[in-house]
Amino acid sequence: MYCKIFLQNANNDFSKEKGTDNSAAKRESMLSDLASAHDAYMELTGNLQEGSRVIHIFVSTFIIYFYSYMYVNVVTEYKF
Repeated sequence: MYCKIFLQNANNDFSKEKGTDNSAAKRESMLSDLASAHDAYMELTGNLQEGSRVIHIFVSTFIIYFYSYMYVNVVTEYKF
């Protein structure tokens, strides 16, 4: 019973302190900005990973076609 009353009093004191100044609004604003920055970071890293995969596929395909083109040109130049 004493613990419950103590917690209620502590909560009431905290609520009074929280409402007296604009620190709660500042904290909420900061947390909102932090959440927005995290979302932007996650989107950016996802885009970079996807771009890296696309470039890897493009380069791999280009190398295959380039070497096959070079092989065909080299073989057709030398007639046996």
